[in-house]
Amino acid sequence: MAIKVLYPCETIADKDLQANIAAATCIISGLTLNTEIVQRTLRRDIMKESVTMNTLKDIEQHISQLSLEDLAAFRVWLAEFDAQVWDHQFEEDVAAGRLNHLANKALQDLQTGRCTDL
Repeated sequence: MAIKVLYPCETIADKDLQANIAAATCIISGLTLNTEIVQRTLRRDIMKESVTMNTLKDIEQHISQLSLEDLAAFRVWLAEFDAQVWDHQFEEDVAAGRLNHLANKALQDLQTGRCTDL
C-alpha cells in the first residue's frame, strides 16, 4: 500500500509536504523501515529532513550539529530520559529482589550500631 501512495508523492512540488506525506504513509502502514528501504523506496532527497540513525556515530554526528538552544533542550530531555530509565531499572531490581542483600546489610549495620545519625 505504501509504495502505491509514495510514488504519487513525488509529483508534489513542496518538498516538505512531500517528505511529511511519505513518512506519515509509512507510519500509518505500520512499516518498520531500515535505511536501505528508506533510501530505495522514498529516495534520499525526500527523506533528508527525516533522521534515520542506526549507530551511535550517527547520533553523535547529529547531536554535534545542534544549535546551542537545541543542545540545551536536548540535555534537559536526556537527563529526564536517563532518570526515567534509571528509576524503571531500580524498580525492576527491587521487585525482583536483586537489592535485598544490600537492604539486609544496611539493616544489620543499623542493628549492630555501625550507623551514624545524620
